[in-house]
Amino acid sequence: MWMASQLLETVDVDGGVISSFPPTDVMLLTTWSLLYDLLKTNLLKVEATLPVTYETGKIVRDVKYHGNEITVAYSDATTKISNVLRADLVIAADGGHSTVRTTVLPDLRPKYAGFVTWRGVVPETSVPEATRQALRKKTLMFRTATGYTVSYYVPSETGSVEPGDCQFIWIWYEKLEENTREFQETFTDVDGQKHFTTIPRGKKTTSPFVSAIRDCSSPNAVFHGGKLVLVGDAFSLFRPHAAMSLNQASKQALGLAEVFQGETTLQEWEEKSIHYAKAINALSNGYGEYCFTGKAPTSLSNVNSRIKPGEQAKYIDS
Repeated sequence: MWMASQLLETVDVDGGVISSFPPTDVMLLTTWSLLYDLLKTNLLKVEATLPVTYETGKIVRDVKYHGNEITVAYSDATTKISNVLRADLVIAADGGHSTVRTTVLPDLRPKYAGFVTWRGVVPETSVPEATRQALRKKTLMFRTATGYTVSYYVPSETGSVEPGDCQFIWIWYEKLEENTREFQETFTDVDGQKHFTTIPRGKKTTSPFVSAIRDCSSPNAVFHGGKLVLVGDAFSLFRPHAAMSLNQASKQALGLAEVFQGETTLQEWEEKSIHYAKAINALSNGYGEYCFTGKAPTSLSNVNSRIKPGEQAKYIDS
């Protein structure tokens, strides 16, 4: 199901270790598809005993508050047929570019963070044995003149952690100005279509893609008298350095279960959500500064005592 990463190492072009420290907690690494299938399987189990409907291919067009209920206008992505759903409660988890969020916070938009990420997955059998050994129970970082790369292992798509079944993940963080020709070309696909956030690209890996990193934080998580709540990236979109976005969504989901069971209030849930989002946002931005520059801000050293304030690492020319 998962693989443990017990050490974070920064290496040079020859593979020599520049800096090394264990994370505050052991990182358990898995794949999105594996986690998604697990959660969906459990949802379908509930559907077999309770009146649950799980629909895909629907596009939300508008959300309106009518005092006693919320109406959600949506259309089918294939047939284009429109419909309206009436609800007592709407939980909006429609991502960083949330349509639902714009209905309550129309001026709040994700802002470009100044860099992009190139990501890909390579089967373990496609990399040299030396690389496999170097990545065992580790996360490796390599700084370049314009960014850095991160590499680590995850289980196979079926959850196997047997040698030879696992996958090699690589992520390249690259600084790139938004209003440049290079940026525009990067986010234009082979058919000439321009993309705002993500575009598939590459040959060697099965499904590599590039994403423009943006962040966005809502001042509130509860709206319309408790009839509408924002969760996950729709509530607060983090930069990916700390890899905590899924944690936020999970924490909010578990917290809402406590609200429904009467163990806490929606106001308390919102306060915890806001506090957590601010903390993770600061943590992730701090990690980003450290990874890009090799210099750790005080905010990061306060979280992880193994990283000293102002610690400077060597740069590696790409």
